[in-house]
Amino acid sequence: MSTNVQVKKPLFNRTQIIGLVIAVIALVGMYLVPASEALGRPGINTLGVLVAIIAMLICRTLPMGVIGILAIPIFYFTGMVEKPAEALAGFSNPTTFFILASFGITAALVNTPVAKRMMRWVIHTFGRTTSGVLLAIMLTAGIVSSIMSNLPVVAAFLPLADQFVKLFPEGEKRTRTACAFFIGVPIAGMAGGMITPAGAAINVMVMDRLQSAANIDISFLAWMIIGAPLGILTILFGWFFLKTIYKPAQLTEEEISDYLESLAVDKKWSVSEKKVLLICGLMFALWIASTWVSYLNTTIVALCGLFLFVCPGIGVMDFPAYLKECNWNLVFLFGSMTTMSGRLTANGVVKFLAEGVAGLQLGDINPMVMVFGITIVTWLLLLLMPIGNSLTNNLSVPLIAIALGLGVDPVCAVIPLLYCGLCAFMIPLDILPLMAYNYGYYTVGTQVKSTVPICLFISILTAIWVPLTCTFGLW
Repeated sequence: MSTNVQVKKPLFNRTQIIGLVIAVIALVGMYLVPASEALGRPGINTLGVLVAIIAMLICRTLPMGVIGILAIPIFYFTGMVEKPAEALAGFSNPTTFFILASFGITAALVNTPVAKRMMRWVIHTFGRTTSGVLLAIMLTAGIVSSIMSNLPVVAAFLPLADQFVKLFPEGEKRTRTACAFFIGVPIAGMAGGMITPAGAAINVMVMDRLQSAANIDISFLAWMIIGAPLGILTILFGWFFLKTIYKPAQLTEEEISDYLESLAVDKKWSVSEKKVLLICGLMFALWIASTWVSYLNTTIVALCGLFLFVCPGIGVMDFPAYLKECNWNLVFLFGSMTTMSGRLTANGVVKFLAEGVAGLQLGDINPMVMVFGITIVTWLLLLLMPIGNSLTNNLSVPLIAIALGLGVDPVCAVIPLLYCGLCAFMIPLDILPLMAYNYGYYTVGTQVKSTVPICLFISILTAIWVPLTCTFGLW
């Protein structure tokens, strides 16, 4: 006689318990830290809550979406916000609705053969190796991101990466390959923002700050001379580093042939495919135009595209098909972290850190030392708070003043800060790495270990190249 004894699975494993303990310590400990004139009680509590959330995310104490939901009442009960509406403010952010709309692109690609056609083209064009496909996707994402917002670019390329990764059976081969692709695509999209002023809205703000605070006018061409080598080399180094450490699995000729057969589609494009191509093409054209036409909004364009995808008589899918591709884990976490980002600024945390950095008098008469110091300090701040735009906005003017006081070209101070802010990919809390992380192929720890060497590369390259360009007399 045999009996089946079921062993009850523990509620939390050891790693999850560690995350929970750190979170509790952070939430309790923040009340033991006395408020000061520099940083009041709301600011201290905001830092404590942030540490608790990051600890739970890193240790996977709770599902990502559950952490996002839990954060909302914590914001309110800890005094981070005064009103419940303020705790929910992140969910009214345009980017949150862009994420919802971007799932429409994924659904449209899944429900039509368009993605299959694109992958066939990629494999035929860029060689039949996994590394070649990775390079093609990263370079394309980076170049497109140089002329438009990186958000829609990464949102469009991640489903393609997923398509390719799923060629491999579940297990070690797929995991290695997925790490390279899903860490690499956001890196490429963010690095592409360095290449031209049109690559990110924050670029234009920095150009304005340099002009108003230091009377330095950087032309479009001068910007590209500085940023294009850095952006392209970052993408190439990221590709080389990721393929080296993860060794993406390679497909045999037989597997490639079988895969291409599985991607077999009619030579003639179907009506639904033409609709997807037309709608996506129109969206990308409007996104590019939004760089110069302020009336066009990235999120509004994305929502119009989503409407066309699901509109009866026009679209290529019904609304349930769209909902099937929606990931609410991502929506809840991003909405909460957007609220957190706003409170870090509103409660004085960013200002406190900015004043602290300015008080350090970062820099040396040697501009290269100054640049390297700025990048390292910025990376450390971004490791805790991946809010690159806020840091750039708050630190740019103090750093310009410090540079002028030291007799150093202000470009050597503010441009490295900007580049680090654009590349806040060390932990998946910025929207782009978060979108990739959401696919579930790797942990937060994996992301950190994979990106720290790339950040160090950016620091060294920036410390050499930016001061060197200052000697060219471009401005």
